[in-house]
Parts: sequence; C-alpha cells; structure tokens
Amino acid sequence: MTHEPTEEARALATGVTATPSAPSEPDGAEQELLTVNFGPHHPATHGVLRLLVTLQGEVVRDLEPFIGYVHTGIEKNCEDKSYWKVIPLIERMDYLAYHFNALVFCMCVERLLDEEVPPRGQYLRVIHCELTRLQSHLVWLGTSALDLGAISVFWYCFRERDKVLDLF
Repeated sequence: MTHEPTEEARALATGVTATPSAPSEPDGAEQELLTVNFGPHHPATHGVLRLLVTLQGEVVRDLEPFIGYVHTGIEKNCEDKSYWKVIPLIERMDYLAYHFNALVFCMCVERLLDEEVPPRGQYLRVIHCELTRLQSHLVWLGTSALDLGAISVFWYCFRERDKVLDLF
C-alpha cells in the first residue's frame, strides 16, 4: 500500500506549491498559480538571495525577496571549543576574505587575555588584510563582468588574483 504525500508535505519538501486561480481563459480553463523557491544562491560570490516567486503560466504574478537567508550555525559550533580551534571555523564564513574574520576574532581574544602583539606582527596583519581585500575585489569584478558577458575581464581578474595568492 503506497501513500501519496499531502500537498503540504510536497510543498515543504520541494518548495513548490500549486493553487488554482480564477479562470482567465475565454473558454473557462483554469491556470494554476505556482509558487517556486528560487535560491538561496552561493553565499560567498554573488551574495545570499532567496526569491519566492509566484507564477501563473509564464507570467510572474508575485515576487518576495529574502536577503541574508543562509545561516550556518558557526556561532553554535564555536561555543564549546578552545579559542585556537575556532579560527578555522571563523575563516570558513567567507572564503574570499577569510583573514578579516580570523583577525577580528583573534584581536578580541587578545584583548580579553590582555596580550600585546608586536609591531612587526601588526604590520604583517595589515599587509595580509590588504592583499586579501585586493584578491576579493578581483573576484567580485571578474564574476560581475562575467554576468554581463565580458569573459575576458573575468580571465584578466583571475590572472591578477593568482599573482596576489602566490604571495601567500
């Protein structure tokens, strides 16, 4: 004996719901309203965006954006770890500009422990952050240009980004 899932269970599992609308065709045929989850897209390159789109045939009848949808639970994972075990988790929040997250966390721990970082270490941190910022912006520029159809800009940006990453 097989059981068909209910419409509510199907909607939760697939992110798609279908509800009949008022007849809009001259012959009285009904068209369904289809609600589709669009996203969320990858959080590190083009931003975090989820769209709830309601379609009637090929016509978009409603669109509801949700920005900042992805939550990875990193804070919860960090609660029971030693401070030095948290650094790799913090860096994974943003793989393009990973050093900024790690730096802020380490600076907070240093302040709590009343530790002093030598000037040379502070200089190296600033240099690393600036190089990370540059390579992150090159990824943004290259992928944005690719979205517009400029594939050459994409390759130029990634060529320059590789030169920055070679310094690490």
